[in-house]
Amino acid sequence: MAARISSVGNYAELSVLTVGSDIWFTESGQIWWNAALQPMLSDNSDGGQLITEREYQLIKEYPIPTNVTAAMVTELVMRLNNTVHNWDRGVLEDSGMISYREYNVHVTKINEDTEAARQQGHDSIFSAYDSTADEFEEAGKADEGVCAKVRIQIKQRLVITRDAFNARLEIENGESDQLTDIRVVIEIYSRNGTRTLAMDRFAIGNPTIAGITGTETQWSLATKTTGSAEWLIIPYSQAAPTQDTDYDIGGTLYYMVNGENLSVPLFPDTITVMPDPRLHLNYFLEKFVRADDPFTKAVVEPSIPFTLGILVSNSGFGAAKDLKISSGQPEIIDNEKGLLITFRIIGAQLGMQPISPSLDVTFGNVDPHSTKMARWLMTSSLQGKFSNYSATFQNTNPLGDPQLSIMDSIYFHELLHNVRVDWPADDQLSDFLVIDKSSATALPNLIYKSDDGLNPLPVTIGNVTTLEFLSPKEIQVSVKAHYPGWVYFQTPVTVNTALQVSAAIRSDGRQVISEHNAWIDTILNKTKLHILDYFDNSTLKMARVTYHLTLFRPNDRAPKFEKRRYEANVSEAESVITDLLTTHAVDADGDAVTYHLADTNYFAIDSTNGSLSLIKELDRETVAEHTFRVFAVDNGTPSRTGTAAVSVIVTDINDNAPEFEPSVYEATIEVDTPPGFDVLQVMAKDNDVGSNAQLLYSLQTDGVVFSVNSSTGMLSTTETIQSSPSTHTLTCVVSDKGVSPRNSTANIIINVINKNLHPPEFGHLNYNFSSLENATIGFELGEVSATDADSHSPNNVVRFSLAPASSSRLPFSVDQETGKVTVTGYLDRETTDTYTFEIIAADRGVPPTGQLSATTTVMVSILDVNDNRPSFPRSRFEYRILENLPSGELILKVKATDSDLGSNGAISSYELTPVTGNANFNLVVTNDSYAMIYTNSSLDREEFDRHTLILEVSDGGNPPRTGSTDVVIIVTDMNDNPPKFDSSLVQKSISRDTPVNTPVATVHATDIDTTGLLRYSINRTSNEPFQINEDSGAVRLSKQLSIVDPSSFNLSVIVSDGIFTDKMSLIINVITTNTYAPEFDGAPYAVVVNESVDAGRSIFQVTATDRDSSLVTYLITLGNTGNIFEIDSIEGIISTRGELDRETTPFYQLTVEASDGGINGQNILTSTAKVDVVVLDVNEHYPEFISGGIISLSVQEESKPGIMLGQVLATDEDRHNVSYHMVPGDEAAHFAVDTDSGNVTTNATLDRELKGSYQFEVEARDNGEPPLTSTAVVMVTVTDINDNEPEFDQSQYNISLQADDVVPGAVQLVVHASDEDEGRNAVVTYSIAGVGFMVDNHTGEITSELDGSSVTETTVYRFHVIATDQGIQPKWSMANVSITVLPGNQTRVTLLPGNQTTDVGTTTISMVTTPMQPKNTTVKTSGSPSIYRDSSLFFVTLLIVARCMML
Repeated sequence: MAARISSVGNYAELSVLTVGSDIWFTESGQIWWNAALQPMLSDNSDGGQLITEREYQLIKEYPIPTNVTAAMVTELVMRLNNTVHNWDRGVLEDSGMISYREYNVHVTKINEDTEAARQQGHDSIFSAYDSTADEFEEAGKADEGVCAKVRIQIKQRLVITRDAFNARLEIENGESDQLTDIRVVIEIYSRNGTRTLAMDRFAIGNPTIAGITGTETQWSLATKTTGSAEWLIIPYSQAAPTQDTDYDIGGTLYYMVNGENLSVPLFPDTITVMPDPRLHLNYFLEKFVRADDPFTKAVVEPSIPFTLGILVSNSGFGAAKDLKISSGQPEIIDNEKGLLITFRIIGAQLGMQPISPSLDVTFGNVDPHSTKMARWLMTSSLQGKFSNYSATFQNTNPLGDPQLSIMDSIYFHELLHNVRVDWPADDQLSDFLVIDKSSATALPNLIYKSDDGLNPLPVTIGNVTTLEFLSPKEIQVSVKAHYPGWVYFQTPVTVNTALQVSAAIRSDGRQVISEHNAWIDTILNKTKLHILDYFDNSTLKMARVTYHLTLFRPNDRAPKFEKRRYEANVSEAESVITDLLTTHAVDADGDAVTYHLADTNYFAIDSTNGSLSLIKELDRETVAEHTFRVFAVDNGTPSRTGTAAVSVIVTDINDNAPEFEPSVYEATIEVDTPPGFDVLQVMAKDNDVGSNAQLLYSLQTDGVVFSVNSSTGMLSTTETIQSSPSTHTLTCVVSDKGVSPRNSTANIIINVINKNLHPPEFGHLNYNFSSLENATIGFELGEVSATDADSHSPNNVVRFSLAPASSSRLPFSVDQETGKVTVTGYLDRETTDTYTFEIIAADRGVPPTGQLSATTTVMVSILDVNDNRPSFPRSRFEYRILENLPSGELILKVKATDSDLGSNGAISSYELTPVTGNANFNLVVTNDSYAMIYTNSSLDREEFDRHTLILEVSDGGNPPRTGSTDVVIIVTDMNDNPPKFDSSLVQKSISRDTPVNTPVATVHATDIDTTGLLRYSINRTSNEPFQINEDSGAVRLSKQLSIVDPSSFNLSVIVSDGIFTDKMSLIINVITTNTYAPEFDGAPYAVVVNESVDAGRSIFQVTATDRDSSLVTYLITLGNTGNIFEIDSIEGIISTRGELDRETTPFYQLTVEASDGGINGQNILTSTAKVDVVVLDVNEHYPEFISGGIISLSVQEESKPGIMLGQVLATDEDRHNVSYHMVPGDEAAHFAVDTDSGNVTTNATLDRELKGSYQFEVEARDNGEPPLTSTAVVMVTVTDINDNEPEFDQSQYNISLQADDVVPGAVQLVVHASDEDEGRNAVVTYSIAGVGFMVDNHTGEITSELDGSSVTETTVYRFHVIATDQGIQPKWSMANVSITVLPGNQTRVTLLPGNQTTDVGTTTISMVTTPMQPKNTTVKTSGSPSIYRDSSLFFVTLLIVARCMML
């Protein structure tokens, strides 16, 4: 202990040596040092470790500690600057600076003490001191408790998409000998700027070979085989530090064949490397854990979820793509005293998204220089506090190269509270108020914002000067802040621990966010008020700053009924019953409860005691069970409601007589029917139930030959029926089995007739019919007939039907009375030409003999009609023939076919009709019905290069049918036309000083043939100084002109296509120089035009003249946006080419250039003029809503009137102002729209339960002349708020188990909770705070982690299960569970007061790149590398250690 006190004392002495006095070591001095001085000493400040003059002035502006003067600040700054300056020059000892010798002595001892602390398992001398102090304190409390150390680890995996490249080389050995000594040298060059070798910017893995043999450096490839090698190439971060960078990957292939060493260059391929992300992880673990206090044996305190937060920051220039962190549950890896404690993660949340029961967090992309926040919600089964955090990590990757790591830092912070930074703006996200290691006061000193994990905000500590209770739920607090920025205050407060802050208002009117920035908590039986607020300089200057805080007891819990469902039985004979049953609900908040009913008019409830009464007569036959709800409403704020179901079963009385259906029965039987024959069955029903509905049947008539089965109602003969014909009339009675039986009767009539002796007989054994295939449905084919030899009806009445085997697929039917056969479906002879089927004739005999029948065969022949067109083998024929083909050449021979019969299927005639081209073709038809097409004259391609004919065919039907095919004849070219010059005479002018080889003119000829190649030449009569390009016709000056040369040359130019020629004259005049440029008349110009002007309309004309009398041409050179205007090059008339749109472009400034002809295209002079075109508006566009014709908005129920739901916005392409107006309607009255902004607000408080959605119209109106309007439908959805907590079916679950049934993984109990809300507010997940058991998050199944074989005596396990909904502000409830294991022996560990340590263990984060599609790289030379994007796995192992004292 003494040694560790000495270590800390040595550190304090070094601190005094640094600043020169211990006066700085106060709370305000420490705050001033961190906020004002330390930032000026950082390496990235203006002067680095030296304080500049500007930094000195900033330090002086910061409020100094109360016990320090301005002179002392100046002295400290000079002391620090003198030390840095002198040590840099080698001066180590002098006045006014830090002594290097003394400084070195203290630093050496600190290093030695730190190393000793680490060897003892501590991360610093301060944690070693804390540990010793704890042990010392425990030694003084040896009679009060023991120390229990627990170490846990959380394994997490971080996955990220990252680029890599695969280089593939393929070698094909076509030699007669093997290739040996194969090796490859890969080279990577930078393409940006100077081409330089860049091998040091990439990690290259060992190659993977296929088809190649040998070691990694010496390869061989057998003859006539192919081999390949692949390299994984991963760029380092310096390959693309800030932007996409291109590289060439190539190299050289070396090998030996037949004793000769050869090398082949591998042509480079280009890859693009994108910048890497640089990741920084900041973890935040909540310091205090609230859960069960083991010393309160009579109650199990609930486990309050606490936060493990994370900020993932990217300081790089590349995005961290598809980032995801998967977490495992905490695992206890060291529990030296067998402490009964569990830690669990119950959910995860990204930003403001709903809490998910999944342990995975999908961040998506983390863009460069941005941060994303997430948190895991954890629970502990015992209360305590965390302290002493540390974190380390190690990176591994496929290439084993540590330089590939993109993880720059990982830190762990002690989290005091989740707060919200609302200045200068509130992003609604949780931020982290932490006690950083740099804090000298063990109070919070930094805020990490959820959108910036790299630049925490400093927090200073203020003083609470007074605290006054204005009422039991109102507090006024006076505070004193010393520095601007975020200030933290805390003070003890004596209040009911259930109270929370509902509002906190500062004396200048600023509202502090309650629960986040103003809160009350009770930790280790100490209740404190905390305030975090932002102070600017004006607030600091206030004489007195006070906060007015309003407290409230949250109405957290709704009343709970003792049962989820109440049941009772009531006889339908009752009309009024008081005290039918009593419901009872308990409110855990202690609020009074009133009772109410819903969904029933038959019952009433006493609002005070929950007693249920019957108030209206019941009828079981109308409603057999009444199910309704009972509500318990508390008087808290806001009030909460619990619900239970009530089921009242109505019991039966015998108030209904049975009834026959029907009331009269009739049947017919034959004479000689034997005894015991079932004739018919009577049936009755009774609306009562039970014995009141059990029926007995009997006959009321005596002396008859029939009897009825008393249970089934089956009527049977008791003796042979001999009289015929005769009729028997019976009366049947049915009675129920009620205490006072009820009955009813039915009449039964039995007719007795003669026996059926003969079956029917058909007139023919077979029938043959025929039908045309186009017969319509209902067409009668013929009639079958049959007779029956019996003498009496119904035995001699015959009915006809199709045999069942064929009736379903036949297109025919038979009339059952007449035997007529008719068509009922579509007939097609080409598909089926004959149908054969059977028809049955049956009489109408009655039991016992029944019906007798006979069959006959029917055959129907289908006759042909002309229902098919003749057709050709193809619908189109295309042929190519040479022009000038002589007359009489055969082009096409083809024959048409027809699937009909006889003349209907015979080919009657062909007809040929020209569509395009001319009629230079003849049609000849052969005796065997072939159509043959011949040429009847020579064809000329230049007249028609394509002929389209229609060949039509007719069959011999009456009327005939026709078919056709297209015949396309393409005429190919012959060189049968001479070329022709565009002009027979062309004149050009040049000056005598025209340089040699200058183009003078270009002549042009055309040839309507396509086969001839034109060649140009000059037919020289003398040595003219000109040459002509034989392909293009361009004429150039071939030698310098002199004064002796003539002033004009007349060249004879010839063009030839190889067979034919043409001539023209090219006159070249030699003149002097071009002197004057064209001059515009009246420039600059302005023109006004409506936007509705038609395309092609002339709007203006410019004119220019040339004093050289040269022809002036015009051209628009600038300002023609969208190429909307054009100018006539000769006349200067400007016209529109397309439609004008003032809303897009209201003004054009065109630049028109006028050019003279120059001299033979040389020395051309130009001038320009501006033409301003102003486009006038026409109100032609209706306002258009940005969101379309239907706009969907939503509002939370119970929101106050005036809340903004959203905005309806419309644009007007005419650029008019748009105003907004409500269209009157019933539902529009609940809302309002701002005329100018389009903001939609509520006019009333809305209740989702009364109406869940609204619909109304909004009009958008522009201010044009005349104004135009559009309307949109606004649909408002009223969303649910999370105002109900989950409710368990039971508040207490009790079960007993035999020890043999308690095995790991076995389901022991299922708990269930439901939530009255909807959507995610009603989705319930479960978590557990218990030892030896776990619960399924979704199903509520509780399974054992224990092995009951070790249980030797009765053991009771008590814990509770938490049900949490998924609202944004989730609500939860708790049920107690008691599991008794018989027999066995398990004693609960009782923890005595003391500091017990928990170490948070190892977390593994793995980063994985996702493969991307290969780049489209073409390998042009055998052996060049193929480069494509690949994926590579990167892993980071993170070790987090924390110490937890279980209190």
